[in-house]
Amino acid sequence: MNASAASLTGERSRSHDGAPRGKPQPGSGADTRTCEHRERGSGSERSEALTLKGPVAVVGSSGMLGGDLVRALRDAGHDVIALPRDELDVTDPGQVGRLAQLSPSLLVNCAAYTKVDLAERERDLCYAVNVMGAEHLALLCGRLAIPMVQLSTDYVFDGEKDEGYDEDDPASPLGHYGTTKALAEEIVRGALRKHYIVRTSWLFGHGGENFVEKILARCARDGNATVVADQRGSPTSTRDLSRAIARLIGAGSPYGTYHLTNEGRCTWHEFAQEIARLASPSCVVMPCASGAFPAAARRPRNSGLNNNKAEKLRHWKEALKEYLEERT
Repeated sequence: MNASAASLTGERSRSHDGAPRGKPQPGSGADTRTCEHRERGSGSERSEALTLKGPVAVVGSSGMLGGDLVRALRDAGHDVIALPRDELDVTDPGQVGRLAQLSPSLLVNCAAYTKVDLAERERDLCYAVNVMGAEHLALLCGRLAIPMVQLSTDYVFDGEKDEGYDEDDPASPLGHYGTTKALAEEIVRGALRKHYIVRTSWLFGHGGENFVEKILARCARDGNATVVADQRGSPTSTRDLSRAIARLIGAGSPYGTYHLTNEGRCTWHEFAQEIARLASPSCVVMPCASGAFPAAARRPRNSGLNNNKAEKLRHWKEALKEYLEERT
């Protein structure tokens, strides 16, 4: 445990009351698939990140993205407080409240429940982490008068828009996971004028389970892989995303909602084909429809995120090539 974070742990709170008023409660089954967001403020206000006087707190720092983000922020010259899950439980308002003792000047929330299919059964846990956790952190940021960066997902959209989704398109999630992430966005927007909401998609990176590793394992074991070919999105390197978030903060970019993914779009099948071409040429990658792999949660058909506000990242194929070269 980091010495600076040791005081955040303690006896777990017995109660998780204080759920956002007017929001569906865990397991309620309430339909929230027509959420429209409204940014607080004018939308042109620049951040004060260039004059950060205290450390940046990264919540969920032990995850694949969190680890890369800690490194990217430190490389950018920031003092970083890394808070992995075993040192800060975002569902415990008492632990979150004690984070104030560390006097952060900005908080990044990478903590999330991301098991899309399991979320349909573990609805309460998914809601507690993604919704209540975001609310606890946003309320803390409000009390400390500091900005917050909330990570979000392409799964807040239903995938029916062929040309991809803009930053101000209304959320329309298909499953419980996407619904909780859309609710978290609304909570952060409602609680804080100074916020960044960063949506991304199809993450891969070192230090965590991801699609690239699953395909390589399947190729090594079976010599072939069958992958769905009717869902499109943008594979995104956690390293590239983390560096982009660090630049977003450092540039004093206007607060609001951003889409950050590697450039280019593909199907899962095309993604798998490129993985095999670069790392396992003898592996045969075959296409199939989503129906061949029945799942508890529906996936968006086209979850492309249009980046209209931030710098463009490199193509996903370049990022994948680098990832695979470093892996060997």
